[in-house]
Amino acid sequence: MLNQEQLSKRLQAVADLVPEQTVLADIGTDHAYLPLYLLKIGKVHRAIGSEIAQGPYDNAISNRDSLGETRLEMRLGDGVQTLSSDDQLDVVSINGMGGKTIVNILAEGWKKGILPVKTLILQPNTDEWYVRFWLVNHGYCITTECLVEENGVIYEVIAAQYQQKMDKDYTRSDILFGPYLRHERSALFMEKYRKQLYHYQQLLAKIPVNTPKYRDVYHHYNELGDMLNEG
Repeated sequence: MLNQEQLSKRLQAVADLVPEQTVLADIGTDHAYLPLYLLKIGKVHRAIGSEIAQGPYDNAISNRDSLGETRLEMRLGDGVQTLSSDDQLDVVSINGMGGKTIVNILAEGWKKGILPVKTLILQPNTDEWYVRFWLVNHGYCITTECLVEENGVIYEVIAAQYQQKMDKDYTRSDILFGPYLRHERSALFMEKYRKQLYHYQQLLAKIPVNTPKYRDVYHHYNELGDMLNEG
């Protein structure tokens, strides 16, 4: 039986942010652990799992069928290409991809008319700022952020709701470091960005001074250092 222990810490953090009694599409669902878990605990009442790779897709169907779960529809294909505006989605989740890949999927969904949906739950592995930039420029208000550490890697999970007319102005620091995360300044947050600061230090030691790349890295190094020294 599927249970909470079968979700990774990262996916559990995503599951915790999914609103109650919704219709979910999980893009890049892999073995469909997330939608199956959410259906099992009654948090969503219907789900679509979209997966591009045949092997994980077949495993997801096997997992679904072994549970006798009829409310999960699996679709084989790339990103939002498997979805349509007729799916009447409340939530789209995209997890475990690079931030720029996630934005490409969102942009395609916007172009195709699948977005906006009310809620997006996103877990980028990289370029989190790029995801936030896209969200706030497409009428999404960031409602929650959290950090989770898994296998020595610190991940960000971002929840956003569509508002069309934004009632909040986001600063550059909000976009770069997260409007909630940078104010909460949790131990994981400080660890994540101290490691990033050290990475910039290492880069600066290797890049020739007075080159465009050096100036770019130096700018990010100073910006990050200023943020860490706030408060």
